[in-house]
Amino acid sequence: MIHTAGVVDDGILTSLTPERMEAVLHAKAFGAAHLHDLTRDAGLTTFTVFSSAAASFGSPGQGNYTAANAFLDALMQHRHTQALPGRSLAWGLWGEADGMTRNLAGTDFARMARGGLLPLSNAQGLALLDTADRLGPFGDGLLLATRLDAATLHAQATAGALPRILHGLIRIPARRSADHGIATDTPATLRERLAGLTIPAQRTGLLLELVRTHAAAVLGHPTSAVTAADGALPDDLVPADTEFRDLGFDSLTAVELRNRINAVTGLRLPATLIFDQPSPAALADHLATRLTAEAGTPDEPAPAAAAAGAGSAGSAETGQQRSTGSEKQQTRGGTSTETVESLFWIGHDTRRIEESMALLSAASFFRPAFTDPSDIPEPTFVRLAQGEARAQGEALARGETRPALICLPTVAAVSSVYQYSRFAAGLNGHRDVWYVPAPGFLEGEPLPSGIGAVTRMFADAIVRFTDGAPFALAGHSAGGWFVYAVTSHLERLGVRPEAVVTMDAYLPDDGIAPVASALTSEIFDRVTQFVDVDYTRLVAMGGYFRIFSGWSPPDITTPALFLRGRDGEQMPPPWGVPHTVLDIQGNHFTMLEQFADSTARHVDEWLTEIASVRR
Repeated sequence: MIHTAGVVDDGILTSLTPERMEAVLHAKAFGAAHLHDLTRDAGLTTFTVFSSAAASFGSPGQGNYTAANAFLDALMQHRHTQALPGRSLAWGLWGEADGMTRNLAGTDFARMARGGLLPLSNAQGLALLDTADRLGPFGDGLLLATRLDAATLHAQATAGALPRILHGLIRIPARRSADHGIATDTPATLRERLAGLTIPAQRTGLLLELVRTHAAAVLGHPTSAVTAADGALPDDLVPADTEFRDLGFDSLTAVELRNRINAVTGLRLPATLIFDQPSPAALADHLATRLTAEAGTPDEPAPAAAAAGAGSAGSAETGQQRSTGSEKQQTRGGTSTETVESLFWIGHDTRRIEESMALLSAASFFRPAFTDPSDIPEPTFVRLAQGEARAQGEALARGETRPALICLPTVAAVSSVYQYSRFAAGLNGHRDVWYVPAPGFLEGEPLPSGIGAVTRMFADAIVRFTDGAPFALAGHSAGGWFVYAVTSHLERLGVRPEAVVTMDAYLPDDGIAPVASALTSEIFDRVTQFVDVDYTRLVAMGGYFRIFSGWSPPDITTPALFLRGRDGEQMPPPWGVPHTVLDIQGNHFTMLEQFADSTARHVDEWLTEIASVRR
């Protein structure tokens, strides 16, 4: 008897309904239990179930799947206690994109590889199955059938980040110097080290080595490259002044590094850390400033920081960071915010999206608001990609311009720089790409009193930032609302963008209503690994939906591209004129995820064509 059935329905723990749990448990756990009962007296010589390494290593965002596989592992042990044959084969990653792995993108495989997990070919998997069969029916009840990258795991061990379950397989290197132990420090021991250094440059140097060591581990550099003979990291492995994006960091590895730094320093650093501090040297300086300022505070990390660093190396925390009880009181300081937040999640989990959004919109009236953009700090532009000088020069030689692309944010609670990070990576070397955030999503920031206030804020900031240089605007989803509102305002000022791009943008109210439930669930299930969705962010989302209610796109004369994901259940109707409509690979989300490079190519080609026409 070989039981191979399996179903996946991934989602964070708090999004798993009884129906989603049952669908996954039914195929794996319940099916195996029935077979166990029905064949108990059948005299079987083999009873093998296909489990998953997720139950052994843990797998963020797969609570139901992990539980189902853990049940299989336990069931086989139970059969052994009854003198019945039983073996659970806990498979690792299979390389062939089929069945349950068909939705994995190249970045997913790369992330798992950085964690030390390599894909199995079909031939390798079958060979492992044959090997397990030769062990006999009463051998080990649980076998882990996976490929592990020893070099990557040694690198994790060197950095003090090896999962405990693998300590018996990988030798933990002995500490060879005082500096070499920084990666395994706790917040308390790190502060002790820093307190023993009297010269500021020494403290910054220690923190720089910490950042570089963790960055090397996240990038999966082999052990032989991670440490030199004296225990220090070679200068050319993770150069201090090279930007993280040029070192190979993407959105997921950025969160991994943030989680590690949070855990070892006890600080609460934002998910946008490597965009705010773009190089190891800049990050070390920032850490030195923060730790010096907090020198008199308790040495143990804040609850959120500890939680952020709790994941194993190679995996980002993918759960919605929903605090509870006293922790929520500490982080948000009151039962009123807790009630609004809790009610929203109840509505979200029960698919009552319209009522949930109405609640958030009502709550937004009680947030401070600005009317004059000069009353709030100017937004910070974050560089996501940089055009090569050669490409810019060749364009100028042809009489063309390569306008910088400025990406405007969505208004969802998960709004962050990560929305465009993979898309921008596809434009790196071709043109400059910048991101500018919307106000109101961070604690203490006011919301705009109306569309006019936020439109003027963006427009004024863009005019000052570009200082006469050519630029184009882009916006995904509700970011398209900002694109049209800001472009119309700029045109009235006599400042015309070279072009604008909207990506899978639905209009407010009735325009988004048919897909609101599906989109909202997808947003929170996918993106909350990058930001902590809290009261402030939720109410900001409600506030923006409130002020944009009834909005319709103004007429603009700037050339406009309207991209739609052709794989979505319901593509948004094009809006705004003039426009070029292009249906591209992917859906509302995957166009900026696994198909981000393709989307970037379409945008770059169209912008180049527009520049050629206007020459």
